[in-house]
Amino acid sequence: MENYHIIDSNVLAIANELHANANIECVTNTIEFLKNVKENLESSEDFKIVLDDSYIVLGEYKSHDSIFTNKRIGSAFLKWLFTNLARTNIIMHNMPQDIEDDLELFPDCFANFDRNDRKYLFLALQHNQQNSTIHYGIDRGYQRFSACFQEQNINLDEICA
Repeated sequence: MENYHIIDSNVLAIANELHANANIECVTNTIEFLKNVKENLESSEDFKIVLDDSYIVLGEYKSHDSIFTNKRIGSAFLKWLFTNLARTNIIMHNMPQDIEDDLELFPDCFANFDRNDRKYLFLALQHNQQNSTIHYGIDRGYQRFSACFQEQNINLDEICA
């Protein structure tokens, strides 16, 4: 069974130790998570990462990367991802540029969902009839909409729970 995974950029920020609210256990969990994602992408065609072909999500990931973090796991994962975009288990979807403002793209129950996280929601909705999961580190917004996510058959994975 194919599994579709969408990774919130706060996971990379935490792995790069750039999130002020992340304790050491949270940092460790996100580092292990990213290592597991890479291993799964290399070993299983059923494990899929979902991104957008406009590079909106990759741009968000890049915002948590700098010369000061380039030896950290989040940055290493981003570099690996960029060099492996041609893999068949990295899915690139078309995403509207106005993703944060176009509420018509989302079910009504997500009307007040965080604008900054709508890109991840959009990607998950592309696979909501399959096994899709949004992975995030620290973010209370996802849990406030847990009923909407369940209704849309989208799994949530809070790595720093």
